[in-house]
Amino acid sequence: MKNDAPLHRNGFTLVEMLMVLSIWTVLLSITIPLSTSIYREYKEDLFLKQLKTDILSIQQDTMTEGETYSVFLKKDHYEIYNHRLIREVPYPKGWWIETFTSTNKIYFDVNGRIRSPGTFYIRTPTKSYKMVFPFGKGRFYVTER
Repeated sequence: MKNDAPLHRNGFTLVEMLMVLSIWTVLLSITIPLSTSIYREYKEDLFLKQLKTDILSIQQDTMTEGETYSVFLKKDHYEIYNHRLIREVPYPKGWWIETFTSTNKIYFDVNGRIRSPGTFYIRTPTKSYKMVFPFGKGRFYVTER
């Protein structure tokens, strides 16, 4: 008994598969480096926001509670104190903070004014930031250099 039904070939040829794979390879080779640089920038922004939030928090806590809260900038992390260590926050890998003042301590008085004015430089593998605490002011600012 002979089967006279036509033979249907619903697959892809080897050339078509190689073309699709080469297009995917090109697309992936473009997007992976972009995503790592976007991730690095996001990580930098997130750390700077956390540092700013912590400094504003110690300022607010000092004003409301009347006790001195402070941030100590160390070689590979910063520490938040109030008569005792509250929290340590490590810097991202490859980061460091340079202090050009007599102290590496940031603290405020009960009126919210900075008690340790100065300038700190935050260095990342790709960027550099300047954090300034002006004398007699309650606010600080961070600029990219």
